[in-house]
Amino acid sequence: MGFFGNRLVEMGVINREQLAEALLLQSDQLVSTFEICHEKQLISCKDLVKAIGVRESGDTFTSTCNKLGFLSQKVISEVSEHQKASRQPLGQIIAETFNIDIASLSEVLDQQRDDRPAQVQNHVAEENVDDGGYAFEFAKVSGETKRQYIDFFSNEIKQFLETSIQKVVAQDSDYDTLLMKLEETLQQLTAAANFARMQISFTLLEVLTQVIEALSDDPERSLLKNGDFLPTRLTVLDVLWELHRFIEVSGDEREFWENNVSKGNFVGAITKLKALL
Repeated sequence: MGFFGNRLVEMGVINREQLAEALLLQSDQLVSTFEICHEKQLISCKDLVKAIGVRESGDTFTSTCNKLGFLSQKVISEVSEHQKASRQPLGQIIAETFNIDIASLSEVLDQQRDDRPAQVQNHVAEENVDDGGYAFEFAKVSGETKRQYIDFFSNEIKQFLETSIQKVVAQDSDYDTLLMKLEETLQQLTAAANFARMQISFTLLEVLTQVIEALSDDPERSLLKNGDFLPTRLTVLDVLWELHRFIEVSGDEREFWENNVSKGNFVGAITKLKALL
């Protein structure tokens, strides 16, 4: 998502609220595994009903089917391809929702990539991570806006991200579906941080999302062969959760950034994360 959507915000083509709305519209288009398996007759009606009946609390329909042996690699791949095809590209959603000519805009985005003013070069592609050269602004936001981000990034979401990352690294049989759900959740979380103007969280989440997107486009799964992949990703989640606690207590990320230990944790985490790309 982020890099394309974020540049549109930087250029004033759309605002943060519109980007968040577009991302939510895109996530709403994700067709469930149950719907695809039923519509495409990938799993018999008898087995679908059985999976729903025996599903335990906290388990997804997909994981239950996998435990029961209903999902072959062929079925998983077909479900994943159908889910990807069912979602419109972010640019198309923005164009249709906000009446913007994205087709002609793509060339402008490429031209402006290297011409952005210094004040917006705190984004991940331009940051000098070696000396911690980050310049964040701590905008005042309403308590309700802050609360929305805090509530969305719940402990359950954190646990889901941790578990999903570990299963992806282990190349679980549910790999493709897990990867898609992980990407979707990170996109929503990134949009929420952007909307709440939590720049540090947004910056870290944006790079994290780019890594997942790179993994989605890597059929050889070469990123997973990097021994730093799992510990780096889990470290990033720890830093995001540390930011979460600072936001909940103080209302923004300023105190996190003014704490040298916390700042060092952020710089170290994002440096390692970018090294995976």
